[in-house]
Amino acid sequence: LEAALDAARTGIAKLARQVHYDREERTKAMNNIRDLADDVGKKVVNPTFEKAHRALEKSIGTSLKQAIVRIQTDVESRFHLLAAEMRGQAFVQSGLPGGGRAT
Repeated sequence: LEAALDAARTGIAKLARQVHYDREERTKAMNNIRDLADDVGKKVVNPTFEKAHRALEKSIGTSLKQAIVRIQTDVESRFHLLAAEMRGQAFVQSGLPGGGRAT
């Protein structure tokens, strides 16, 4: 019975050491995988992300410039229309023939 207990203890100790070694190997493997993923991220993903970021900024800048030009054109058009309406009202209110000019 003592021999069986000693054999069981020895077997359990051996399994415990093996589990410990396996756990260390898994930890090392996971660290290696994490390091590899970080390297891939730095060397592949970051440059791609930066390129996309620059392209997006350029696109937004272009769209913004186009929107500003459209707004400026719209404001100018409305200003000219308002000025023409005011000239027309002044002409009508003056009651003078020939467009409100004294002859």
